[in-house]
Amino acid sequence: MHQNLHDKKRCRLNLPPIRPFYCHTLMKLSLISTSKDVVFLVDGSDGVGREFPIIQEFIRRVVESLNVGENKIRVGVVQYGDTARANMYLNTHTTKEGVLNGIKGMRKQGGTQRNLGQALQFLNQDILTAARGSRKQDGVPQFVIVVSSGPSTDDVRRAASSLKQSRVLPFSIGTRDVNPTELRVVSYISNYAHVIDDLPGLYTVQEELINKLTELSDDDISRLRPENSPFRVSNQTVLFCFYSFQAPVPSVPTGGEKRDVVFLIDGTTAVRSEFPSIRDMIGRVVEKLDVGLDKVRVSVVQYSDDPKIEFLLNAHSTKNEVLQAVLRLRNKGGNNLNTGRALEFVARRVYQRSGGSRLEERVPQFLILVTAGKSTDDVSSSANELKKSLIAPLAIGTRNAVTDCLHHLLFIIYLHCYGGISFLMLCFCFFSVILDLGKKDIIFLIDGSDNTDSEGIAHIRDFILKIVEQLDVQPDKIRVALVQYADKVKTEFSLNSHNNKAAVLSAIRRLRQMGGRSSDLADAIDHVLRFELNSFAGARPTEASQHLVVLTGGRSPQDVSLYGPLLKTSRVNCIGIGADRADTRQLMSISKSSADVIQVSKFSNLPTIKDKFINRLNVVEDKPGYDTPSKNSFVFLGSQRCQRTNRRHRTTGNQRKPCKKLIIMA
Repeated sequence: MHQNLHDKKRCRLNLPPIRPFYCHTLMKLSLISTSKDVVFLVDGSDGVGREFPIIQEFIRRVVESLNVGENKIRVGVVQYGDTARANMYLNTHTTKEGVLNGIKGMRKQGGTQRNLGQALQFLNQDILTAARGSRKQDGVPQFVIVVSSGPSTDDVRRAASSLKQSRVLPFSIGTRDVNPTELRVVSYISNYAHVIDDLPGLYTVQEELINKLTELSDDDISRLRPENSPFRVSNQTVLFCFYSFQAPVPSVPTGGEKRDVVFLIDGTTAVRSEFPSIRDMIGRVVEKLDVGLDKVRVSVVQYSDDPKIEFLLNAHSTKNEVLQAVLRLRNKGGNNLNTGRALEFVARRVYQRSGGSRLEERVPQFLILVTAGKSTDDVSSSANELKKSLIAPLAIGTRNAVTDCLHHLLFIIYLHCYGGISFLMLCFCFFSVILDLGKKDIIFLIDGSDNTDSEGIAHIRDFILKIVEQLDVQPDKIRVALVQYADKVKTEFSLNSHNNKAAVLSAIRRLRQMGGRSSDLADAIDHVLRFELNSFAGARPTEASQHLVVLTGGRSPQDVSLYGPLLKTSRVNCIGIGADRADTRQLMSISKSSADVIQVSKFSNLPTIKDKFINRLNVVEDKPGYDTPSKNSFVFLGSQRCQRTNRRHRTTGNQRKPCKKLIIMA
């Protein structure tokens, strides 16, 4: 009876009923939630009209999925119009039932204005306080969900910036009447801004919002930096300058990840008094790295009139050895600061195989330049050569360092002094590695049959996540699709299903094994050619290179050999990754060369082939039309049963008309 009433209410509001699978997902997510404070700031003005119950229903659905409790997730609701008014504070209710009853009892407050700026200020000063139930001072993450039916009638910039500077994470959802710029200004990062056609379209963003609220960890949050505002640490201001140049960008090297990190430090007589602070900074950074010859390698070069190698990348094999070498550093002295000459020197002597660099193996290369003054020679040409070599440079300088000298580098951090540099230096570690591979359409085709158990799927999911995190995923660069197959085929998402990396990663995380006795790879490839490698699904065969990556854990009972020539004539670059009982000969028949077939003993070993896979991904033998060699496209296929009714290709194999598409298999 109760459920029927809810269904009738949803029908009146023009909202789809909650599916049983969705309910299961929400229940599952509620189990992994941690302590968070969540405040809904919703439009209660006259402009909402009769659609305020839709906003109420949206809040109710989100809250239903959260693990609400006094020591878990707390929920507050504020309406705004001419003024802002709290419907419930974070400590008004201590149970989910109490919060839901409070939402049910809400009434639109009205008002002719939409003063969102004033409401954000009210939220920061009067709602997110200990007296009103906020646990910000205890380090509990603070979230604000803003729902707007129209543009703000006052300025939001100052209030939004102040809110974000206090480490509150706002999400903004607005109808198409709201200026997208306003949504981005309010949001903590641009990916947290959502445009919907109208208020009944709120349901289209609720699942992504729920995923963010429940899945963001403390580490994820600590790595985020608010957009449209500088990052301040006490009396020091850090300015990040981003350029169109694309290169690997530093990230925290976790266990097993390879990085080559070179410190190029000012050794002039002018910094002699500050040199112990510089040395201490390097030591603190090294302490955070997973140092080893097969992991993170570290080198230090001092420079003034001339550069001096303190130790090369292959000089020390353990963290302790590197730290001892850092402790032995002494200021070399010198009057001139020849930064350009030093940059050219490290490129020629350190970033080479003989110097311990793994640049040729495509291990990410980083340069941290620490300087206190204006270079006495030209920096631009040497800096540009470094970036062309895919070396990511970070410059750290005091206010005495001249912007004209440093702006050629990828990132710039200005400090008033070196006293706090050790902490600020760690900021570089939190950027993710982004590879510039040009334009590509990538389809992952994964075996979801019983050959691949649930643990295997988890390893495949983690592998794909690691790869996609390093790709420049956006509509005009790299597009990603995911298809799963067994004895049926299921498209998890197409190349044009998501328009940003965050949405793609979220969709990959939701991947679950479909199951099935058979691994019908021929049907899966046919499905990809027919339904995924076309413009309706987002493929760009004339603009981007096409890639199909097949991951399988067993032999297919179908004859896949006819698809090899078809894929080749369709200019599809295929990579085949096989584990356990996968048939290498089958993968060879659909790939262009033996180098495109990668074998692992079991799926848990997939991380060991990541670099090799990326290298193959970057090799494009068949390029898109119109002679555009740098553009690429990838498609990932996964083994799953085909849902079509057309006939299957067993080992007898029926001939088909070639389909002009490109695919890559892993």
